[in-house]
Amino acid sequence: MKKGSLVGNIAQDLGLDLKRLRSGRARIVTGESIQYTELKTDKGTLVVNERIDREQLCGDVTPCSFTFEILLESPMELHPVTIEVLDVNDNAPTFQNSHQEFEISESTALGSRFVLGSADDADVGPNGLQNYILTPMTTLR
Repeated sequence: MKKGSLVGNIAQDLGLDLKRLRSGRARIVTGESIQYTELKTDKGTLVVNERIDREQLCGDVTPCSFTFEILLESPMELHPVTIEVLDVNDNAPTFQNSHQEFEISESTALGSRFVLGSADDADVGPNGLQNYILTPMTTLR
């Protein structure tokens, strides 16, 4: 999602009034150096503040999420928030060797099988590697 995209209505989800968000100087408290979301107290919404890369954040761990707290003052309130990050298919499968060459004798039996290196895909779940198609490249010598 692009920076500024709506994540959710935090005021509605936490049952907070917009006046309370403003008067309590609501803010996000996190121990992380990167703040992925921003709280818009005038609307009570949570928006994307920094690009979130699911694979960078969690690797192949499923489900993927990050947590923080919404802090309000006078009186002090802490509201824990967990954001689940869903994967998008943003990584193409790659082979360790992009070019593989086989010399196959013309006397090789029909239906013979040859082992190929496996492709890797950094995406997880349904966006991970499912299948790939090899395109024949014929060279006559």
